[in-house]
Amino acid sequence: MGKKREFPQHPSVDWSTIKRHPRTRRNQVLVTCEVCKETRWRDVPQLITQMLRPGFQGRCMKDRWVGWDRKDSGVSTADGVNFNDTRFARIGKKQVRLLQVAVTCPCGEKRWKDPGFIRHQMKNGVWTPRCQQCRLKSMSKTGGRFIGKTGYVWIGKFTLPKEDWPLYAALRRGKYQVMEHRWVMAKHLGRPLDTNEVVHHINGKRDDNRIENLRLFTRAQHHAGHDDHYHDLANARAEIARLTAELARLKEQQ
Repeated sequence: MGKKREFPQHPSVDWSTIKRHPRTRRNQVLVTCEVCKETRWRDVPQLITQMLRPGFQGRCMKDRWVGWDRKDSGVSTADGVNFNDTRFARIGKKQVRLLQVAVTCPCGEKRWKDPGFIRHQMKNGVWTPRCQQCRLKSMSKTGGRFIGKTGYVWIGKFTLPKEDWPLYAALRRGKYQVMEHRWVMAKHLGRPLDTNEVVHHINGKRDDNRIENLRLFTRAQHHAGHDDHYHDLANARAEIARLTAELARLKEQQ
């Protein structure tokens, strides 16, 4: 007689329930979710492969994506998120089957979000259930301007008069906000900027968006070093920095 096969053990897997599927003729075993206690049948070869990998939990589709146990983590009480209200959506050209959870904004609007996106923002402490319109309205209360990580200033739609909204929408091109220096140049020209056009800050300060400090280039001109005036300005700054350091050194010697 051959040696009896030993299966990897896990509290959610009951190996005594192995049976053969009548159509596929593949062995299946009963698995119980540790969170909702829902039972389901899983193919044995696929299940063993997953159990041999680190991080196997044995949870069902509604619970395993969260990454934490909902019974004691407090994740199920996140603002505006109802983890019990889920749906499957078909996303993209390939119609990928994606699990989504319900999110309710304080204004009452209900929408569906990817749970992976919610989990990422919750881990970083930046999750908010507010919809896009509520976020833009909150920006308008504080002036609607904020400085991004790269140093550029962004503005929202509700900071502008309504007669400028069509130009703003044409310049936004699917983004949530618009960079202020591009908006100032577009407003000055009276037309939306093309994607091949780049707005350059003459003094190098990305938050100085006065029209006198802005110049319009094509991307080819921008990558080529803008023009001779840009290089002259960079050389002048380097010379000023060198003379300032030399002056400070002479003062220390006196």
